Amino acid sequence: MGSYRIVQESVLNAARHADPSLISVTLDVDAAGLRLTIADDGRGFPFRGRCDLDALNAMNEGPLTLKERVAELRGALELRSSETGTELSIALPLTPAAA
Repeated sequence: MGSYRIVQESVLNAARHADPSLISVTLDVDAAGLRLTIADDGRGFPFRGRCDLDALNAMNEGPLTLKERVAELRGALELRSSETGTELSIALPLTPAAA
């Protein structure tokens, strides 16, 4: 259920804030886990370049709830922002977090 919410939030954020003409979602699964890629051709974030979850938190940038969901699921997030759009790459383990 967590990965569904991550995709939902990513697409809604792009549609609301980036003014894109195209949003794509790619899902890959292998033994290591699940990899989601959500990309848009909108205006990108105010910053340019590539940042991981720690860098986004340090800069106080990026979508807060999305960052929290990825961290809660023990995942990794990388955000690439440019004047031609944004790409989110999210890796999630297949094994659930220990309770």
